[in-house]
Amino acid sequence: MNHWNRANIVSLLEQSGRIAMEYKTKMAPEMKSDNSIVTQADKAIEAFLDEAFTDEANNVFVIGEESIDSCSLSKALDNAAFIIDPIDGTTNFMHNY
Repeated sequence: MNHWNRANIVSLLEQSGRIAMEYKTKMAPEMKSDNSIVTQADKAIEAFLDEAFTDEANNVFVIGEESIDSCSLSKALDNAAFIIDPIDGTTNFMHNY
């Protein structure tokens, strides 16, 4: 995959939106260690995009808000990286705003 191909990225983001909508009616938010909220939608979208974008063989990595503690941060910063915040405004998303 050409990781910087606009059409591919748009398609993946559209799929991410569909994932978010699937979780809209089954919210079970959790609190993160920093006292911010995370939903299953956040986790599912980030996992989906991580799998779609990460290509270690070509030095392409993901830095994700929900998985920053377990990502290859030094590799990502030294190479190409996608930075992902799966749902910007999780609280608003959770409350249907």
